[in-house]
Amino acid sequence: ANGTLVKHWTAEPGFWGPRGIAVGTDGNVYVTDTGNKRIVAFNADGVQIEYWGSDGSAPGQLIEPVGIAINQHNEVVVCDTGNRRIQVFQSDGVFAREFPVYGWEEFYTEPYIALQGDSAYVTDSYMHRFARYDEAKLTGVWGKTGSGNGEFNRPIGIAVAPDGRVAVSDTLNNRIQIFQPPAPAS
Repeated sequence: ANGTLVKHWTAEPGFWGPRGIAVGTDGNVYVTDTGNKRIVAFNADGVQIEYWGSDGSAPGQLIEPVGIAINQHNEVVVCDTGNRRIQVFQSDGVFAREFPVYGWEEFYTEPYIALQGDSAYVTDSYMHRFARYDEAKLTGVWGKTGSGNGEFNRPIGIAVAPDGRVAVSDTLNNRIQIFQPPAPAS
């Protein structure tokens, strides 16, 4: 509660560029180990449970995994940057499904993800925007290059509030922008 370090966790074999982190409904913690092209899972006490993924483009393989989130079904949703797709895994690492992401043209775009129901919001720092996918379909894009309202210079972090507002870190403009996208079409 006072900010004192309690514990640190390491992976076996060791991490190489861990980026994203998410906590499942069961308390398990999932980390994108970007350089090792894998996902590492820990229990709530920091004990490594397993890891999955390898370099490649087949289902279950990863190239530059960055953003990660847990959906309402306790599935692990991963931004597979180099393959320009989102991959969804069961919490034990079994591949479930994937869908393409439009954008992520630059290899080091560092996309992050936030979920609300069946909607996935992802950042695209190279194209200076964020997008919404509903049930694996692109349904909205917000932003463009610039420093004005609604414009971005390298958006990276993203979160969705319970009321549907989307907060995006506008990294090189040194600010956070808040959006109220329209509700997804039914």
